[in-house]
Amino acid sequence: MSCGTDIHGVCCFGDLLAQAMALRGAAGVVVDGGVRDVAFLKKLPMPIFTRYRTPAQAIGRWRVEGVGEAVALPGGLSPKVIIRPGDWVVGDEDGLLVIPQELAPEVAQRAQEAMSRENEAREAIRKGMPLLKALETFGHL
Repeated sequence: MSCGTDIHGVCCFGDLLAQAMALRGAAGVVVDGGVRDVAFLKKLPMPIFTRYRTPAQAIGRWRVEGVGEAVALPGGLSPKVIIRPGDWVVGDEDGLLVIPQELAPEVAQRAQEAMSRENEAREAIRKGMPLLKALETFGHL
């Protein structure tokens, strides 16, 4: 779901829309705009990533223009990131990554390998290995 076209200051997503999507099996939500009803949203069993929070209602300020279509959102390393149906969107408190569907198995495997190396480096540092030696040993993670 993508909300807003340079819409600023108003809510594009709240509790009613979230409840409807959760009941329909949504795995998560990315909103390039504002959300409200945050206390309710935190209780849902799906992650919700948003640009900002606001109490301002958006009725009449946006509309659904498509479902199951590619969307473009601002990127961190490029001006826009295209997200297509079936792509993986992975996120945490640090942000989101978009993985094209055809690359997802390879990326998942490489991520597991990197996490294993990072865990080894973390343990070595915890046991006293200097950071520069850990970077030399395990690579830049």
